[in-house]
Amino acid sequence: RASPRAAKGGCPAGANALACGAVDANRDILARLMAVIESRKQATAEKSYTASLFRGGVDAIGAKVLEEAGEAVAAARETGEAGRAHLVHEAADVIY
Repeated sequence: RASPRAAKGGCPAGANALACGAVDANRDILARLMAVIESRKQATAEKSYTASLFRGGVDAIGAKVLEEAGEAVAAARETGEAGRAHLVHEAADVIY
């Protein structure tokens, strides 16, 4: 079900404009990330690890996602600013 959109900014009617701006920024980041992934997917496997994962299919991609998720869980156990920074890094790897 689509929500009604305000005339300006693409936010749903009655939505918090600040929150909506954050959503729009996140969509932009994810769109840019997808463009990078698509670009790397087209490269040769020798030049792009991402391309090699795509050529390996669901099993290769799934194994990599599980590996990165495990690293994120391990990083989540770490304390302090170093632990937080490590978790952010590992979470970015999972998203990629």
